[in-house]
Amino acid sequence: MKKNFRRYSQSLELMEKKNNNMNSISHNQHAAFLSEIIGPRLAGTKQEAKAADYIADQFKQIGLDTSIEEFKFLNWMPVSNPVLQILTPKQMELELAPMGYTLPSPPEGVEGILKKTGCMVLIPKIKEWIRYGITDEAGNDLAFLVKNPADGDPSPFPSGRPLLPQIGAIIGKNQAEMIDRWIDEGVEVRVRLINQCCQEVDTSGNVLAKYGNGDPDIVVCAHYDSQYLAPGAVDNGSGIQALLEIAGEIVSERCDYNILFAAFGAEEPGLLGSKAFVFRQQEMGKIGSIRACVNFDMMGCGNEIAIRTGCGMDALVDEMIRTFEGKTGYPVKKVAVTSTSDNWNFHEAGISNLQFVGQPFPVYHLPADTMEFYDEKMVTDCIKMGIWVINKLIKSSK
Repeated sequence: MKKNFRRYSQSLELMEKKNNNMNSISHNQHAAFLSEIIGPRLAGTKQEAKAADYIADQFKQIGLDTSIEEFKFLNWMPVSNPVLQILTPKQMELELAPMGYTLPSPPEGVEGILKKTGCMVLIPKIKEWIRYGITDEAGNDLAFLVKNPADGDPSPFPSGRPLLPQIGAIIGKNQAEMIDRWIDEGVEVRVRLINQCCQEVDTSGNVLAKYGNGDPDIVVCAHYDSQYLAPGAVDNGSGIQALLEIAGEIVSERCDYNILFAAFGAEEPGLLGSKAFVFRQQEMGKIGSIRACVNFDMMGCGNEIAIRTGCGMDALVDEMIRTFEGKTGYPVKKVAVTSTSDNWNFHEAGISNLQFVGQPFPVYHLPADTMEFYDEKMVTDCIKMGIWVINKLIKSSK
């Protein structure tokens, strides 16, 4: 007979009492280690591997059977920050953000006339950014820029078309609006884009920690890599913090259930670690054993908690929101799952899934993603709700 966590099986009141005791616990030590001691953890680098080793060691200390399953992937690396030199109507230089899986320019750059050329769809209905083409005198497209609509510095992001690469980079909102005024006034804008980058096959790894003796019924996950130059305290030290704490809680409660705790690598280039995991489970004919995926990503910043959910989790999320109404430091709302985090690969495989995420996130993918922006209270709330959800999933399997 499958059993629930002993302390949570009797009543929600008992669960609430236990969760309230968590308020006195530090919910930042793992996020701080990843972001401050290891620092930026770009996929395929030694720093990402150090983070994997750290997480594996933490799982082993908890008492879980732990392994690192490596996988190869085509990685994209910036050699330096891309630069846009404006030649006319005013000479100036703008620092851009790199866009993953673009082509390198010649060392001297690509020169041409900058024009608005439509919209680039990175994530349908989520990130559809204005595109600017750098064209020659005949109007041929030589390179491109896309406008990041967020205030502040432009943030790195992978291309939505990695199999159709071009020379390109990301320009910030304020920079683009200056250029927009010139274009709208009919002024010719001549620029030179210098984009130095490279592609090569690299290795990343998924840190997998098994609880129970059989194939996993539930996957609880978070990614551990970060973006270019970003220490990743919130994205996604916060998720690893939740993952390790919940793993420790489940081990201490000795539930009779099969759960896999997964710290996925190479999420930032395109959800590659979780994709490799799901593909492997499908190849082995084991994907059908997984009932649900609970994902923690970027929930340590913002003024509200969003639950992105799909494939039949709506009723459970609705119940959770009702249960925790007035008991968290932030409003909690349900939204549809998006292709922005690792639970998306489970969603595409038809598996019930949800993601805890805080929003807005003003330092998304930026060097400022440090512990200064890490909201321990929000992480605590998400851990409480995550434990509640996992407990409910276990109850529903009896």
